[in-house]
Amino acid sequence: MSRRRTTAAARRRRPVPRTRLKRLVVMVATVLCTALVGAGIKLVDVAVNDWMGLTAHESGNMGQSARWFGRNHRLNVTEPWLAHYNSGTAAFGEQRWQNAEEHYRRALELAPPQHRCTVALNLAWSMEARADALKAGGNLTEAQEHWARAGKVVEQNHCPRPEKDKANQQKDPKKKDPQEQK
Repeated sequence: MSRRRTTAAARRRRPVPRTRLKRLVVMVATVLCTALVGAGIKLVDVAVNDWMGLTAHESGNMGQSARWFGRNHRLNVTEPWLAHYNSGTAAFGEQRWQNAEEHYRRALELAPPQHRCTVALNLAWSMEARADALKAGGNLTEAQEHWARAGKVVEQNHCPRPEKDKANQQKDPKKKDPQEQK
């Protein structure tokens, strides 16, 4: 008989399975709500940083623009390429060509296919600007290397090249200029 009492007493001390289920549901709901609130705060943070960076960029304050855009490099799950693209644009505006090139290269790695050409063209322009600065400093050999690499970036990413497109249109009169179609 003492054995039955121990078993009954043990059963009374254990929570009923429904109580455990309720506790589990409350814990999971709490974790999910916390994660959703955190994600919402991060999305607002990214939007504010972008807006402030663009505002600073438009007013010509590239240093402040770079700081705002730089804040979006961490934990940016929505458009991680855009943070590096914007930082590259700010660095380009400050004539920090190598820094702009680094950011554009990172943006190119992360960019979705529909934006790769835009990023590649900006990367090429930063490489050409660096080459121009090297030429102005008397380093023509290194400048020519940068110009050649800039052209390869455009080709590797299958970006249209206006001078080639115009030449192709002159060869084939049936092709119409996209500007004329509008």
